[in-house]
Amino acid sequence: MLTMEDNYSLMAKSQEALNRIKTIKYLEEEEEQKGLHPKPNYAKMLLEEFDEKDFISKVERDAAYYDVLLYKLEESKREEVQPIIEGLLQVVKSIYEHINIKPKIYASNRLPDKNESDEIIHESASRIINDYIARNYYQLSKENRVKTYEQTVKSMATKLVIEQNIGLDEAIEFSTKTSVIHQLLENINFPLVIKSEIESSLVSEQYAELFEQEELVNLWEAFKDKSYKFARIIAAVV
Repeated sequence: MLTMEDNYSLMAKSQEALNRIKTIKYLEEEEEQKGLHPKPNYAKMLLEEFDEKDFISKVERDAAYYDVLLYKLEESKREEVQPIIEGLLQVVKSIYEHINIKPKIYASNRLPDKNESDEIIHESASRIINDYIARNYYQLSKENRVKTYEQTVKSMATKLVIEQNIGLDEAIEFSTKTSVIHQLLENINFPLVIKSEIESSLVSEQYAELFEQEELVNLWEAFKDKSYKFARIIAAVV
């Protein structure tokens, strides 16, 4: 049970955080009046808290991306991956709830809303995904791929060679594609401004003092595990 001293200490820290938020908000308003565009920050996003309806809306919009990713899979593989997607979305929701931030849509300026026809939405989502994969894989030279993905690919490729007895080049190619798709899934579920806040919260001492940081760490690890499982299945057909 918290003592009165502990309660006063916690209240003081909370008030300190609120004061920082108010100060940053004031500075942002000043910058906006001067015609500047401040960078997004945690304080600003705290003003847009998590809401169930917003998450449902995100899932509905993100469905276009998942449909594109699943398009080339055989029916049996689609059935296999469905529980993985469901588990993935549960973890994504838990992360948004934990950091209490309004969910955002990846490439929202390029993805039509649900009032458009299914064909237009699918074409747009397909273009966004194909552009990403081309830019981050097919348009890179072999040397640049190695340089970009070496840290994430090395252990994965080695494991494939040892456990599945496949050639090194094939293992590297598959592992690199898996890394690209995993990064795409991160972007879809947590656009850059959200991901930066998650990564900051994972290591912030101030966040650890006020919130359950260890729970967030576990949720983030669960997301990576499930998204890699999904990515490995998709990497085989891209």
